[in-house]
Amino acid sequence: MPANIHRLDPKDARADPVIAKEADGVVARLRSGVERFRSLFRKALNEPERTHRFMSERELFFTEVGFIRGRDAETQNPEARMAACDLLAKERYPIDRILAATDEAENLQIHEELSYLRNIYHSQIVTSEVGKAEAGVELHGLPRIEFLRFLTEKVILCKNREIQFDNNNLEDILLDDADLRLERIKREITLLLKEATIIGAEADDRTTVQEFNNSVAALLDQGIMGPELPNQAPELYKERKDRKEDPETFTRRVYAPWLGLGLHRPHVKQLDKPLYQALYKRGISDDLAALLPTAQGRAVTDIERSDTELLEAKRVSRRLADDKRRKNIEPAR
Repeated sequence: MPANIHRLDPKDARADPVIAKEADGVVARLRSGVERFRSLFRKALNEPERTHRFMSERELFFTEVGFIRGRDAETQNPEARMAACDLLAKERYPIDRILAATDEAENLQIHEELSYLRNIYHSQIVTSEVGKAEAGVELHGLPRIEFLRFLTEKVILCKNREIQFDNNNLEDILLDDADLRLERIKREITLLLKEATIIGAEADDRTTVQEFNNSVAALLDQGIMGPELPNQAPELYKERKDRKEDPETFTRRVYAPWLGLGLHRPHVKQLDKPLYQALYKRGISDDLAALLPTAQGRAVTDIERSDTELLEAKRVSRRLADDKRRKNIEPAR
């Protein structure tokens, strides 16, 4: 196989069976999109022995690049995977397609897929450089930089949890996978917002800056995108087989896929009112309260709407009410 296979002509790359196979694998990841993110993340959290390990099937994660252990350049074909990414960028995303993507939903979908492609390519660079080295030992270039960034995040998380972290336990698994990933994402968001602040200060048109602030606020209001919420109760509390099962245990069992991922108490009230009433009668523990928050007075239909959207809806409602009131008091002609 040529040394610079990721720079092959598309026809030659497609003809190579190894590259073609890698390209098919990448396409499968792109097509599955958000659902793959959700399923793989749950799988990672349910396999604590894989914590801190690189997993090739979740290489489209932006946060996967920080994990060094578990990479194997001999079996994971990083060069072929990079060539596959380059091939797909040329085949699936020609310039004409990009320029024609004026529909916002289609444009965002293409951008998301290209972002996954970038993450996969980035991850292969790290894998190709790591080789057989253990994490932190004789690392150079991008892998070393990423490993050091990973350590800075781990140091502060351990400090905040009062965990001793030094050279003696550098390789030990001390933190949950999700804690490390979310810390990385939080820091990246902070860096991007710093950039936005500088750009905003230099902008001549502050209207654009305000629109940016409103759109970011709306994204934060919506929170982490969870699985689609159920339209009907998976199981009714009054019909539970184990009559000794208390409402909190029942809630944790039946609504486990949605707890902490967008399910609010008004949803439970709408789906299973007896369960909702039983929870309040028995009392809700602090742990469950954190996973099943209130909606701060919002109706179920308004939970997914941002504060900005709700404010605008109220303004529209007031304007309509004012118009109607004025029409009612106008003297007949």
